[in-house]
Amino acid sequence: MCEQIWTWRNFPIVLTNHAWDKSSDIGLGMWDIIQLLEYSEDCLEDKREINTFERCTKWRGHDIKIVFKKAYTKWLDSNCWLIITIIERG
Repeated sequence: MCEQIWTWRNFPIVLTNHAWDKSSDIGLGMWDIIQLLEYSEDCLEDKREINTFERCTKWRGHDIKIVFKKAYTKWLDSNCWLIITIIERG
């Protein structure tokens, strides 16, 4: 079995169950998530804990916020970008 490991800025991307559900609800695939991370900007309105990042952009007429952090995953035995949640507004 061959699985694709999606990466962004040299680290694999892993979604929490919550982020996976949210991405499915709004029709975001992994390619879309990578593109949104790459071409979005840091969100300025909310403050999260240290080392937790937010990227904001518009996608298909909606405001999208991706909340993520760098974390270790046993699945890949390496550090990754852990997507915590995806928030859709509008």
